[in-house]
Amino acid sequence: MSDALPPPPRDGEDDEPWRYGPPTDAPGGAAAMPAPWWRRAVAILLDGLVLGAPIALIGFQLGLVRTIEDGDITRYEPESGLLLLQLVASVVYSAIMDGSLRGATVGKMAMKIQVRDAAAGGPIGPGRAALRRLVYVGLFYAYVLPGIANALSPLWDKRRQGWHDKAVRSVVVRSDA
Repeated sequence: MSDALPPPPRDGEDDEPWRYGPPTDAPGGAAAMPAPWWRRAVAILLDGLVLGAPIALIGFQLGLVRTIEDGDITRYEPESGLLLLQLVASVVYSAIMDGSLRGATVGKMAMKIQVRDAAAGGPIGPGRAALRRLVYVGLFYAYVLPGIANALSPLWDKRRQGWHDKAVRSVVVRSDA
């Protein structure tokens, strides 16, 4: 029995959509399996650590974090400049990493997943990768609930695409399949 996936269903057909993935650059034109949601979630957490720690340190150095002392309790609140710095760093990081030939950030590499063009299976390039990340983060910044729905949408989508994937015509696939 072959591990190769069947061709995509024709318009109007919905024959085992969970098995369909775009072609990859793998020899023989093997189709890739869509990445499980849990791998995507762990990759996001890992990338949050990769970006979050340096951004927090830079934010403290630039005075973008307000320290509030209330008796024995000390709180740290981000200034709007820190949120802007996080947004810019996140978009640039995704443009460079997800937009590369490898199509994966450090978190995605650790989880053995990658971002690919939904139709051709190749890299999406830095522009689409930046827009993909901007849509993802923008939904959280502007409206928290749509951001959560977007993050969870691969759970019920037949191609396991989030709204940010649909916006730039990309899919996240397993790179170890």
